[in-house]
Amino acid sequence: MKYLPVWFVFVALLSACAGGSHKAADEPVQNPYIKRAKTLTDAGIFAMQRERWEYARNVFERALKEAQLADNPGLVAQQWYNLGTANAAAKHNGEALRDFSEARIVAERAGDQTGIARARLAWTLLTIRTAKKPGNENMWQPDVFAMEFPVDVHLAAARLAQKQQRRHVAKQEYDIVLKKSGKFRSGLLSRGQAHLGLAMLAREEQDMESAKREVGKSLDLLRKAGSPRLIAHALLFYSKLEVPVNDRRDALQRALVIYQRLADTTGQRDCLTALVKIENQTGSSRAASAYQQRLKGLQHGED
Repeated sequence: MKYLPVWFVFVALLSACAGGSHKAADEPVQNPYIKRAKTLTDAGIFAMQRERWEYARNVFERALKEAQLADNPGLVAQQWYNLGTANAAAKHNGEALRDFSEARIVAERAGDQTGIARARLAWTLLTIRTAKKPGNENMWQPDVFAMEFPVDVHLAAARLAQKQQRRHVAKQEYDIVLKKSGKFRSGLLSRGQAHLGLAMLAREEQDMESAKREVGKSLDLLRKAGSPRLIAHALLFYSKLEVPVNDRRDALQRALVIYQRLADTTGQRDCLTALVKIENQTGSSRAASAYQQRLKGLQHGED
């Protein structure tokens, strides 16, 4: 007995401590590592919703460790994907591409078709977005995914098809998102993004009335759900449609305020550039000059 390894004895001691109470004897067993991974995942998602990217990265790294200790391949693949999403949001693109690749590898080992689709779509979209030279847009062209896949897969597939100018597939995927999305916040956000995607497709086809109708639906849903960045994106898009100049100016000013609150310099620059153009076109030189000064100040702040 004295030759038993220390870890073996220690586990036995822990077992003895756990067995002292019979109160929870009939309760189902829950792996504590899986439980902690899921708790951390919820915290990471909460941080992502509030755009606390770095905090979300740290939390998802911890969730990944717990999933690995649980030896749960499906959960491990999910955590690699979550970590990739946080890294991409924080603009750590190289790390995000690695994470999505790992997610796909683990999902393939586990036979998790949803995990494979999520990881592959995310990797492809990020590769296209970060490419220094065009040419990667057509690397993978999946057909419309089966209805059984979750909403987020259809939404990502729609975005990919839209980037690849496969409008028919994009429309089908967006329609599936609208049909499958629920009434909770996540469902409202998905529907809002789907309507915005359809608005962009309509604008590309010069169907301005449909574009205005779709972006209006998008804004209603995004405001109800509460997604400032997506609201700002939708307002910025609306300002590019054939609408009265006062409506364009109002949309840009409102988007600018949101981008300022979010400290989004790219969004601010886009709004200020468009506002300078509007004021010059309408002969409001003083307003144009004021916006130009703000634009210069923004650019100096980035130096």
